[in-house]
Amino acid sequence: MSKEQKQPHEHHHLTAEELGDRLEHNQKSGNRIFNGLAIFLCIIFLGGMAWGANDILNSSRPSPPEAAVDDTITNPPQSAQEILDYIQAAIADAKAQKPRIETNTAFDYDDNVDFVGLDSAALKDWQGLAKLMMPDVTARLQDSYPSLETQFGEAFDELLWALRVVPAQLEDATCEFVYFRCNSCGKEEGEPLAVCPECRAKNAYQKQYRENYTFTLLFKDDDPSVFANFHPRSPEEMRALLKDDLRGYATLGRFERNYDHARVVVSVNRVTKKLQSIRFLKDIAATLTLDVNPDFANLGTVTVVVNMSESTNFNFTWLGVYLSLNEKTMDKNETAQLAARIDAPNGQKTPLIWRSSNEKICAVDVDGYLETGGEYGEATITASFGLNGKVYEGTCVVYVKVPVEKVKLSHRRLRLAPGETQVLKATVTPKNATNQNVTWGSDATDVATVADGLVRAVGPGKTNIWVCTEDGYYKLTCTVTVTRGGE
Repeated sequence: MSKEQKQPHEHHHLTAEELGDRLEHNQKSGNRIFNGLAIFLCIIFLGGMAWGANDILNSSRPSPPEAAVDDTITNPPQSAQEILDYIQAAIADAKAQKPRIETNTAFDYDDNVDFVGLDSAALKDWQGLAKLMMPDVTARLQDSYPSLETQFGEAFDELLWALRVVPAQLEDATCEFVYFRCNSCGKEEGEPLAVCPECRAKNAYQKQYRENYTFTLLFKDDDPSVFANFHPRSPEEMRALLKDDLRGYATLGRFERNYDHARVVVSVNRVTKKLQSIRFLKDIAATLTLDVNPDFANLGTVTVVVNMSESTNFNFTWLGVYLSLNEKTMDKNETAQLAARIDAPNGQKTPLIWRSSNEKICAVDVDGYLETGGEYGEATITASFGLNGKVYEGTCVVYVKVPVEKVKLSHRRLRLAPGETQVLKATVTPKNATNQNVTWGSDATDVATVADGLVRAVGPGKTNIWVCTEDGYYKLTCTVTVTRGGE
């Protein structure tokens, strides 16, 4: 029989002891396989949790900034002459359209009244007297300027102070409408800070644009003619007002007053170019000689210097309808409500008419309730009323969009030498999300900078380069290590 031939199979009957040993061996082998599989699955599960936790921690969602008016709506005036021309055009338009106007004047004073040549004991007594007198004095001055108003359609040429100024009379003229808002906590600043003082977030400020231009005209102190714009009271008028206000405390002797730091602050809507307010402000330094009534206190005569501020305000209300929101983002099959305010002549019945530019995307009922449908897109909601042959309306754009769910980065870690660059690619998901815009930033620009995803190593150290989606504010980071040269 050749070696390749198979031998007949011999049957061997296992004893009970042998059968038990084999069963125990098989059980141990099965346990080892099961335990190995369990360990493998745990590693996969824990690894997935770590990756998911990393995504959750790094793909955070800071608070979105407030809706801001785009900087491209109007070109802001720059020079003093351009600013003056812009303000005068807004005033001329207001005089032609005749909105409602309200005016009032407010006074305030510095608590640190200067008493000339007094010793410490007498100073304390006079300071106590000043606390009694000054509230009465400022109230008297404020009441001498009554609050006035006009109604819609009334001319206000006699009420509104004329603004007559040329650039040569100005120390400075500014136009402000840009501010920066922390994406993490919402704190606003005039300039972007490296670290937010409120929440300590790094490089979290985003540029924003206010709805109104705020113009500030600062006049030169050495040109007395500028104060004609501020309708100053004569020394005799102010002396008469103050004399009545001393109310038996003292007798007023010498009185002098000087104005300085004169300025005009004007607010104009950037979109409509409609005048919102004009404020005439000036500081007053008043020098008085007071002889205290001996029946009140035995303090004698003293010279007092009081620093006060005066603000005369003109506020404009325009005929129209104003909605609580200019734009709103909604999900499909969602409801919300818009509130409307009507500014119209007293007693005028002005029923609102609501309409939608696309009811399949968002419908609106007679009370301003919104209801989106099952389609993505945008619809303009309009509330309007008619008066004297003219239609006034306010609008709100409703966006029903495919929302962003996540953002991914092509690299989560980079190691670069100073001067080297690397492109980071951000992918917004889902691919059909309506808004694919992202913002880039660096936690330490002295280590690495980023612009549109291009990372540039600056100096040794470690920092986070982050990307944040415009929709949803999902944030993800890439850790960048910049080595020392030659490492």
